[in-house]
Amino acid sequence: MSISRVGWPHDWRSRLIAFLEARERAGFAWGARDCLMMTADAHVAMTGRDFAAAYRGRYRSESGAARMLRRNGCADMRDAARRLLREIALVDATCGTIGLTEQEGRWGMGIFCGPYFYVQSSDGLGILPRSAAALAFEVD
Repeated sequence: MSISRVGWPHDWRSRLIAFLEARERAGFAWGARDCLMMTADAHVAMTGRDFAAAYRGRYRSESGAARMLRRNGCADMRDAARRLLREIALVDATCGTIGLTEQEGRWGMGIFCGPYFYVQSSDGLGILPRSAAALAFEVD
């Protein structure tokens, strides 16, 4: 399956790289620079569209994020991703594709770029191998 980038600006890759460079050392903050917001911000940088607009400004803590997810019928970030995005096969993930990783029983969101999977960490962007992602998603 080929991933369509129809409707994306022609320079979306350079926009993504610029976003990642700008966020390289931006530390974690619930509701601003957590995994959902980092990934949504990357998508905004690439396309101008915000798949997480309904979640912005609605939480500022881990417990607030959990409450917000529950209010939206989601048990965890995996449920939220499946509600917001279209799941695709991991093998079809390309640069700009959103992914989920599971660590210590918790789901976290990130974005694929080249051979890496970028995630928000406590002190900036974490760079993981593509193999760290368990699921892949596209924005409809």
